[in-house]
Amino acid sequence: MNFNGKVVLVTGSTTGIGEACVRVFAQSGAAVMVSGRNEQRGHQVVAAIRAAGGHAEFAAADLRAAGASDRLVADTVTRLGALFLGLSACHMTSTYKPCSRTLRCTTRM
Repeated sequence: MNFNGKVVLVTGSTTGIGEACVRVFAQSGAAVMVSGRNEQRGHQVVAAIRAAGGHAEFAAADLRAAGASDRLVADTVTRLGALFLGLSACHMTSTYKPCSRTLRCTTRM
């Protein structure tokens, strides 16, 4: 995979599958937005990606909150200049609506 010059946002990327995905995208040349509720863990993931030579930023986001996905997309575009791909890898308990319904990438490319 070659994602050079692309910007990728991965929700739920402070642990698990989301973290693995964001690391692969960064290794493939993408500038990545790490996103999740755990700020400490998010900054650790960003530091590891940067230490490996990648370009990463962190945005704290709780996608259970109304409008959070729109703010996250806007923040990604503001800080990284664009958005090529959004991947929802966050985990929600059964009491909340699934993440895949909350992340709507409405940005113009």
